[in-house]
Amino acid sequence: MTTRKSTSSPAVPDTANHRSSTYERPDFPHRCGRERLWSSPCGRGPNADGSCGGVSECLPTRHGDRWRCSRPLWAGGSCKHGPKPDGSCYTQRPPCKPQSSSLVKRRRASLIAAVGSFALIAVFFSTSSGLLGFDQNLTIPGPLTATHANLIDGQRCSLCHEGHAREGLLLAQALVEYQDMSTLCSQCHGFEGRSLRPHNFPEPGGDTRKDISCAGCHTEHKGVNADISHIPDADCHSCHTADRRFETLAKGSNPEHPPFSRDYGRLRRSAIAFNHTKHFDTHFKKPEVQMQRPTSCTTCHKLLNTTGALTIPTFKQGCASCHEDSIRDRSLTLVTWPELETMDPPDQNLADRCRLDGEFDPDDFEPVSYEFPDLIEAYLMDIDPDDMTSYGTPYQRIGYRLALEGLTPLADVIQAKGGDPNRLLAGLTPETVTNPACRWMFNQEYEGFDMPRAGGWRAEPMGLLYRPMGHADPVLTSWLTFAHNVNDTGDDLAAAFKDRLFDPEDGPGICASCHKTTAKDDMAWTSEPYIRRHTRFDHRPHLAINDATKADRCVTCHEPASSGSTEQDFQNVDLATCQNCHGRQGIGDTCTTCHQYHPRSDTNF
Repeated sequence: MTTRKSTSSPAVPDTANHRSSTYERPDFPHRCGRERLWSSPCGRGPNADGSCGGVSECLPTRHGDRWRCSRPLWAGGSCKHGPKPDGSCYTQRPPCKPQSSSLVKRRRASLIAAVGSFALIAVFFSTSSGLLGFDQNLTIPGPLTATHANLIDGQRCSLCHEGHAREGLLLAQALVEYQDMSTLCSQCHGFEGRSLRPHNFPEPGGDTRKDISCAGCHTEHKGVNADISHIPDADCHSCHTADRRFETLAKGSNPEHPPFSRDYGRLRRSAIAFNHTKHFDTHFKKPEVQMQRPTSCTTCHKLLNTTGALTIPTFKQGCASCHEDSIRDRSLTLVTWPELETMDPPDQNLADRCRLDGEFDPDDFEPVSYEFPDLIEAYLMDIDPDDMTSYGTPYQRIGYRLALEGLTPLADVIQAKGGDPNRLLAGLTPETVTNPACRWMFNQEYEGFDMPRAGGWRAEPMGLLYRPMGHADPVLTSWLTFAHNVNDTGDDLAAAFKDRLFDPEDGPGICASCHKTTAKDDMAWTSEPYIRRHTRFDHRPHLAINDATKADRCVTCHEPASSGSTEQDFQNVDLATCQNCHGRQGIGDTCTTCHQYHPRSDTNF
């Protein structure tokens, strides 16, 4: 039987602790297991190898024919039952498992902590998948995308991570410190506005939002072919909260996507007055241009496979075949030698300059010209083109000066009206002016060289004119810009001058048939499409839609307006058109399907 304490032995103090025991010391590797279980340790304690030393309490001694218990007093004294007849100890305690001492436990915990620390560091320094779900580590975060890898071209991380160029302990600091690389990103990636502002522009109603780091949305080291420009909806919703967030484009969603703007889908150009409906309903029905009728929208508007945008054709691509010749045929008359009632005979100075001989009797004068001044020169010279008595003297005066001074008189009258002679008279030589002026002052018809009908300045028998060399002729566009800026308020002659230049049927300004005038100082010569800065549209998948009921796939979304419409060519594309296909259960409607974070400006649509 096992006993925890002998009842027959005298009471002794508990000595099973390191302060009094011979075996329980701070540097001893083991301690008695019975002490932890029963608070009554073995007298001998554990053996040095960690085995139990309390299997027997004592070794009985023989006195004559009897055996006596030899258990010492400090171990509890003699046992109650004494030794067995064969001399073995009657009271045997079952062995226990000695426990490790505090020293061993501390050493073991220290070793585990050290090994764990080294293992954790090894994980971060040697793996590409990271730990606990992180997709990057300290030294080998993963391969760069192909574009950025080509920029680095074998250089060290310090090209982007400036702290990695340090040495010693400063390098260890760089491994854990935060570095905003937005400044380095901006050296290659430029956007309109301020690069770090939300959407690069101040918020309407006040600039209240903080700057956004590039790495807040774009994270590198995701692989060679990773698309780090993609932004998940969750990133958009971090700013566009419940009052401005739209989970889906589908009909009946709550909250709903706001309706499209009034201009969305109009395809209206602010600078080019081109009416698609009128061309197809009127122009292309003419027999002479029937063969030039486009078969579809993409005949003129080419698809860009890189962006999915449609290009706006240039004049040469889309208009020249019909309109180039009509532009060349419209000439601008700068000087007309008109019919005069009488003329003063030329003086000797003029005769010497012109090397002409000729006298005429003023009383028997027969004018060589029966033309009338053009409204263009009438405005420049401030004359009434219908009153022969009022313009006779001014024409003789300017003719005299043209013969002697060349271009100077024309430059003077143009400058007096606020024009730029260098632009309006570009390419005009003095000889082109003086030779015909000499003839006119002697009441003779100018007979110049038989020049072909090429573009440029040309002297006619009774005038000086300019024939455009083609589309975007610099001299003609300068005259139209000049006329556009003329203030004709309350000035009938100025109004007549502008009407003459911009007359679409007979005037030299046929350009104004397509190029609209604006409230700005200059004519609007270039195409300016409606810019949607934060939205995108890819025509490639939409052009794949097969609608058997419509000859042209484009009109599935862009329905032509009536031919009498003066504001637009096509009806608006509304939200319901897109909802027919896009939605959570349809083709898809993530934020970045239609919207882009950084604004853009281009001439495609």
